[in-house]
Amino acid sequence: MRVVIADDSKIMLDVAASLCMQCKYEVVAACENGKDALAAILKYKPDFALLDYIMSPMTGGEVALELAKKPQIKTKIILATSMGQKTAAFNSDLKVAGVVIKPLSRTVLVQAVQIAFGK
Repeated sequence: MRVVIADDSKIMLDVAASLCMQCKYEVVAACENGKDALAAILKYKPDFALLDYIMSPMTGGEVALELAKKPQIKTKIILATSMGQKTAAFNSDLKVAGVVIKPLSRTVLVQAVQIAFGK
């Protein structure tokens, strides 16, 4: 599976990239903000995107809202968040396939992807 990842924390971005590679997901783009992630998703049309919920200049939630306006894009969105942000990520307008709590683990990532794809 192809994935775009985005996090404004370089450490978290590196962790996410490493976990994705361990899971045999092809990281087609690693972005430091939502604006770049949106552009990468539109360019590469990955199977899923793992996005930090709180980023600037565009949040993972805002990326999900923009993609919801583009039904031709089938990329599943999984938001990564801290415990305190969990309820905000479940906003029904976001249409996300999953939410994971940081810090990420391989098990949590695989489970989120399986749920997102109905496996």
